[in-house]
Amino acid sequence: MADRITPADVAALMANPSVETQQQIAARVAGMFAAEGFSESEQQVAEDVLRAMVSRTAESVRQALSEHLRQTPMLPRDVALALARDVDSVALPILESSPALCDADLIEIVQSASEDRQVAIARRPSVSETVSEALVDRGSARVVTTLVNNGGARLDEQTLHKVVQAFPDDASVQEGLV
Repeated sequence: MADRITPADVAALMANPSVETQQQIAARVAGMFAAEGFSESEQQVAEDVLRAMVSRTAESVRQALSEHLRQTPMLPRDVALALARDVDSVALPILESSPALCDADLIEIVQSASEDRQVAIARRPSVSETVSEALVDRGSARVVTTLVNNGGARLDEQTLHKVVQAFPDDASVQEGLV
């Protein structure tokens, strides 16, 4: 089982915010979340540490957290959203995989997201019809190609019609529809 995080770890993080200390504590927190074996009080401490790290650590530490926590169902939604709105190296793993993000979160992100972020969302293991529609409405050929080639993406008839109308001559998009 992963090393436990204690209030002393939180104090150490605040007192010595070196990248090395951040990385050590980030690895312990990620290990705890992956193990999913903490008490209610341990979970609260771990969540507090995550929130502090998301807002106060080096990009390399946030990136490592994002990679380690990308598929963690216990990840607090506010932490997932903070990571998803961070720089691409931090955001893309969360956008592609995090079960903590709901359709409304993903649609909001799609509305203003870069193409790389939209592609990450289009790669998710499961993409609902509403998220697919938002991607088709806002996305480039690269985004839509990724979406139509994703076996976990659901597209309703109206969205499929939009794809055909918007990309009639794009072979990569059309191949994904066959």
